[in-house]
Amino acid sequence: RFRRREGRAPGPSSSGCGNGRPPPGPVLVVDPGNIVSLGDFDRYLFEIPSGGRLYIETYGQTDVKAELYSVVPDGRTVSMADSYDDGGDANTRFDLFLDPGWYSIEVRGYNNSVTGSYEINVTF
Repeated sequence: RFRRREGRAPGPSSSGCGNGRPPPGPVLVVDPGNIVSLGDFDRYLFEIPSGGRLYIETYGQTDVKAELYSVVPDGRTVSMADSYDDGGDANTRFDLFLDPGWYSIEVRGYNNSVTGSYEINVTF
């Protein structure tokens, strides 16, 4: 299951088609994101039903930073990792093993001072 929330207001469910890059596993989401104003962010919430390798990467010209959170049973989030330029140029990349559960990725313009579009791919 996958849900997307932009900024601080709920957004529509999201899924999409690929961008020609082969994912390392089943695609959870391919989504065009957009940081529309300074301080804006996109949040992606998803469930991993069984433990395994999670791969997240952003693409595009917008200089973004991403943070991965674990969502604990009471709904709070706990920061697990962040990424800035780990994917080359202005992009982020995560490649890690996760236990079953709910997770959230937050993507924002670098230093909250950048706007623009990007694409995010999440595969498991």
